[in-house]
Amino acid sequence: MSSRVRVRLVFAAMSVVVVSALSGCAGIGSFLPHTLSASAKPSAGDCWTSTVKTAGQAAAWTAGGAVPCVGKHELLTYAVVNVKSSKSTWRTGDGNLDDEIATAANRSCDAKFWKLFPETPDNGRLLRYFFVAPTDQWKKGARWARCDVGIFKTGSLAEDPTFAALPSTVAALQKQLESTPDLFANCVTTTDPSGDTGPYDDPDAVIADCTQDYQWRYESDFTFPGEADAPYPGDDAFDAVDQAKCGDAADEDGSDWIVYVPTEDTWAAGDRAGSCWFLGAVKPET
Repeated sequence: MSSRVRVRLVFAAMSVVVVSALSGCAGIGSFLPHTLSASAKPSAGDCWTSTVKTAGQAAAWTAGGAVPCVGKHELLTYAVVNVKSSKSTWRTGDGNLDDEIATAANRSCDAKFWKLFPETPDNGRLLRYFFVAPTDQWKKGARWARCDVGIFKTGSLAEDPTFAALPSTVAALQKQLESTPDLFANCVTTTDPSGDTGPYDDPDAVIADCTQDYQWRYESDFTFPGEADAPYPGDDAFDAVDQAKCGDAADEDGSDWIVYVPTEDTWAAGDRAGSCWFLGAVKPET
């Protein structure tokens, strides 16, 4: 099966860390201030409770202090990095996070992440977040950013995921990734057992465990060729790219597949991204 759905969807910013020798929660000396003030400078190994919405929308963390890592928590700080900026505030005129500061923080956190977790599957369930210093601290010269990781929970809706509980230490998470990277890959099961419904086409589709039974598995992202003013491709042009970027590998694997491509509107706005998914379950005979 080769089908194409012209939508541009990103698996929960699924947009989504490390200091070598992290072994657990921060020491008691650095942990205690966080229980009293969420704005205290964090430490690698800190643990936090959070929803997906809170983690995704916060520029500076205001959702409470760190929690004991032996208890349930949804975010784990893998690094605290420095952000180079001479700006007196990270806020723009409309109150949002400045793009340059966001880019610098994201790059620094990503560099730490890939050193600690090189086995992480692309576009998987393991998500990365960062939070800059509170505005009052930033004005006084604080230039740190907290780098956190969270993981989407299997069984939660793909369109509205929730967080799963995390291991108590960065080291434990590293071991899981080293031993079973597929546990963190991106798989989805729809409510249609026939395999004719793609992972982004069912509002009731759920995140699945890639080490167990699942229906669809994310394979890759790719970029369609085209300058900023290039016209929207016709079916033949799309089919050629789809086959080269997804179909050939799927045919070799013996899998049915589906590709998601830009709409005319998103193409006009500069979107050139496509995503490829393989059907993991055996399609019933008809």
